[in-house]
Amino acid sequence: MPSSQEPQTALANPTHAELKDFERLMDELQSIVTQLEKGDQTLEQSLSTFERGVTLTRICQNLLDTAEQRVQVLLESGQKENWNNSAESTD
Repeated sequence: MPSSQEPQTALANPTHAELKDFERLMDELQSIVTQLEKGDQTLEQSLSTFERGVTLTRICQNLLDTAEQRVQVLLESGQKENWNNSAESTD
């Protein structure tokens, strides 16, 4: 059984494969929702499926947060470049 420390490490440092597989993770999450909505699993199976869904949700949220940070960096970089170009043109 994985320790409680392992998921946090994985969430803090998404790999390139995790970034690439975001849509696969979302598809799996949708499949989990469908399984849970059917209601034909035992309680133990449902709990296990739900736990996997929570894990996937956290991974996906971390990937989205990482992407948002990258976009923010690009936007800030672009703003600085635009500001520098504006300052040069007024000289």
